[in-house]
Amino acid sequence: MCQPSKVYEDWITKGFHIHIGRIELVVRPTFDGGVVFKRWPPHAARDADTPAAIKTAVQICLPDSKVRDKWRRDLERAMEFVRDFRCLQPRLDALRNGRLFEFHRLLRALALYDEEE
Repeated sequence: MCQPSKVYEDWITKGFHIHIGRIELVVRPTFDGGVVFKRWPPHAARDADTPAAIKTAVQICLPDSKVRDKWRRDLERAMEFVRDFRCLQPRLDALRNGRLFEFHRLLRALALYDEEE
């Protein structure tokens, strides 16, 4: 539970994503320094298990400092992967900079949770 996906090419298209049971959630930074969880793929958001998975992410995963530490390590590895990624597909190549910025903001948001403890 709360397990990030392995760092791979899909981090460029999906961003940082975790697994809660069979549900895949993307983790996004909010504009006010927080974190939000959304179902992936987006069209599966109506799945009956989605609200429970999001609740688990918010109430169990995010408050756990060990989970946040693991997420940070994976985000840092993902930033290296994405920074070094070269692709012949212009769409993926164009997403790289945006993902790097998103990952940087997620790292800052996770650090804010540490300060609240």
